[in-house]
Amino acid sequence: LQVQSWGNGPVVLLVHSWGGRGTQLGRFVAPLVADGFRVVTFDLPAHGSRSSGETDMVECAAAVAAVGRAYGPLHGVVAHSFGVMATLLAAREHGLHIPRLVSIGAFESCRWFIDAAQTHLALSDAVGKRLRDNFEARHGHRVEFDRLSVVEMLRQTHARTLVIHDRYDREIPYLHSYALRSVGRHVEAFPTVGLGHRRILGDPAVIARTAHFLRVR
Repeated sequence: LQVQSWGNGPVVLLVHSWGGRGTQLGRFVAPLVADGFRVVTFDLPAHGSRSSGETDMVECAAAVAAVGRAYGPLHGVVAHSFGVMATLLAAREHGLHIPRLVSIGAFESCRWFIDAAQTHLALSDAVGKRLRDNFEARHGHRVEFDRLSVVEMLRQTHARTLVIHDRYDREIPYLHSYALRSVGRHVEAFPTVGLGHRRILGDPAVIARTAHFLRVR
């Protein structure tokens, strides 16, 4: 794994989304370092500088857990979209402790993720089912696809959470944020307007709100 680190202090881990790379969250680094945090980011398996090969959410979760343990204990995690799923799965499957989580543009379950891919690629229901069955078989049926719920895993972690989502996100509809926000009183929301799914990662107000959330002890 290609890991980068800046600053000194309590550790904040940045986790990118599917198809991305760690540097996509680079705008968060300087403000968090200025606030006294050590910021760590990395490229998920088969992403970034090592974009060849195959991977899935189970392997990505193992990578998040490995980096979190190597550089932790963690003060918090800032994760984008698929990275939120990988982070919460790292908590459930590997016991990674996440005191604070900033969730940006997350979907509510992996079932939705595969259904959306099925629609986008015009795959039949039979092919969609085969994808889920092959995923479970690949991991010895240890992980059930339909139990990969971001909402339920967030409920289990009890992590103090800030849910950031844009009302006009065309990739992950804003309605998904309601499911995450309904988990409990430890979850708060920061909606944005007009930033979409990716520009939200560079917005000064989003970065400032994230820094404030992580800074409050």
